Amino acid sequence: MSERQAAPDAGAPGVPTSSSVASRADLPPGVYVMLFLAAATLCMGVYQPALNGGLVSDDAAVLLDNPLVGALTWQNVSAMFDFRVMERDFSANYAPLHDLLVAVERWAFGAKVFPLHIVNVLLHALNSVLLVAWLRSSRLPLAAALLGGLVFALHPANVEAVAWMSQSKTDAALSFSLLALLAFRPAPAAATLLFTAAYGLGSPGQSS
Repeated sequence: MSERQAAPDAGAPGVPTSSSVASRADLPPGVYVMLFLAAATLCMGVYQPALNGGLVSDDAAVLLDNPLVGALTWQNVSAMFDFRVMERDFSANYAPLHDLLVAVERWAFGAKVFPLHIVNVLLHALNSVLLVAWLRSSRLPLAAALLGGLVFALHPANVEAVAWMSQSKTDAALSFSLLALLAFRPAPAAATLLFTAAYGLGSPGQSS
């Protein structure tokens, strides 16, 4: 009798197949939509005191005084990506996608601050759900993944990035980073582009 034992049949009872493992790592899209709605409702309640907050620190400089975000024109958009224009005419920060995000917000909401707070809270809620998806893709049990997303949604360390309007770049950069992590295995090229987009929202160490 051979000392080597045959490998278990992948189709045998109790032996997980690749499809069953994948199914445990994912949830139906509708579930993630429901999670986002729940997270958005929760975060709106938690951050309600900040929703009517005014401009603080360099919000005015980033959101109102930046000449490139006042109008969503091709000339302004092209200047956002020209580091020579940013360094010469406005600031030493090179964060073109953040400027583009602010320009879109200014185009949609004008100078109103309340919608800008809403955008930050919704991005934070989205990041909580993306974190759950990434934890699930890492084979964590559903309960552990949900707990991780809940802790992230409620953790006070995130208050500055969510309540400070001009820090929308931090929330958006995390969104792109989590999407890049989710895309890393199935689509590494897309993951690289997403990480690049996260960097384009503001280089590490830069101030607003």
